[in-house]
Amino acid sequence: MTKEWHDVWRFPTPKEKVALLLEKSLNELRRAAVAEGSNAELWLLSGLVAHYAYNVDVEGSYELAMKSFDVAKKLAPDDYRSSWFARSII
Repeated sequence: MTKEWHDVWRFPTPKEKVALLLEKSLNELRRAAVAEGSNAELWLLSGLVAHYAYNVDVEGSYELAMKSFDVAKKLAPDDYRSSWFARSII
């Protein structure tokens, strides 16, 4: 449902319910990523969840996804995933 943005929502679960769940998960992940600070995997996961939240129109999620991928890139500069995930959201 959240892999890509949909102009017309055609899923049995309401878009608003999906968005609220992603927003809640994203807030928890963001707090954990900030608390852990140097955990690149957690920043990558936060970025992915923010990307999915962006696809269901959660406000501020695009910026959070890009910031999370940027932090992950700085923590693990040899890991290609942060750049790859960031390019997939554009």
